[in-house]
Amino acid sequence: SLHSKMLYDEIKAEAEICLAAIMRTIADSSFHPIRRFITISSLSRTMLDNLNLKVEAAKVLKQSSSAVRIGTLLEQNQLTLLGCSIDTKSLIAERVDSLIYKAIEQAIDFFRSHGVLVSIAVKRILDVLRSTHSFFLEHNIPTMPFDDMLSIVMSTDTPNSLQSKVFFYIVDHLQNTVIYDYYLLTTPFRLIPKKQPKIQFYDSAYKDGSEFLQKVLLPTTSMITIENFRELFWLLNDGSIVLLQQQLLLEMDEILQNFCSLYASIQKRLR
Repeated sequence: SLHSKMLYDEIKAEAEICLAAIMRTIADSSFHPIRRFITISSLSRTMLDNLNLKVEAAKVLKQSSSAVRIGTLLEQNQLTLLGCSIDTKSLIAERVDSLIYKAIEQAIDFFRSHGVLVSIAVKRILDVLRSTHSFFLEHNIPTMPFDDMLSIVMSTDTPNSLQSKVFFYIVDHLQNTVIYDYYLLTTPFRLIPKKQPKIQFYDSAYKDGSEFLQKVLLPTTSMITIENFRELFWLLNDGSIVLLQQQLLLEMDEILQNFCSLYASIQKRLR
């Protein structure tokens, strides 16, 4: 009857909402501990000793180790609702994709304010996210390819991909900050900021892992070295690197021309 059909549709709609909430909870409960576990597991014993984090790391690893066993739950796909088979893996994958995409956005956004200075830190964050993504793939969660998500965030999935979001952030920071506010030292080459910027690599989702994230990544942002550019070039293709070089040369040439013009106007007074 009509009343029965309406009641069935209402029950089905409520069930779908509940199911979506459950799958979201499972995805969140899986992603955050797994990422925290992988973050700490990726640190060497020497690094933990140097940062006096060995005891804390062991504690957090013990708390997060159960996250790895959640793979058994993720592999379950036998769920029936009102006589319909539910693809739970796809529902979990949608949420995991959203979490990874947001985390990539947060990592790339560090370039906006700090440019090349954070390239090593961003690379390490992306490595952890890639490993976290691989964990879900190994448990047959059909997540979107990591490189595709990274490409979308960086805007390298378009015909003008040579000028990516990272490229614009880097050029802007080099032209407006590094050239004017950094000291250049050689042997070895390094650029040191006049004032050390306060960079917060904090993510509330990390919880206990946030302390490790901050202490491990912050030392990599004390200066710009060859290693910073090496990690940056991993995110840029050959065409972008050439454009970056051209932009820097043009900026330096303009600064030199302005200096020569200024000097020519006052050189007689200096004699």
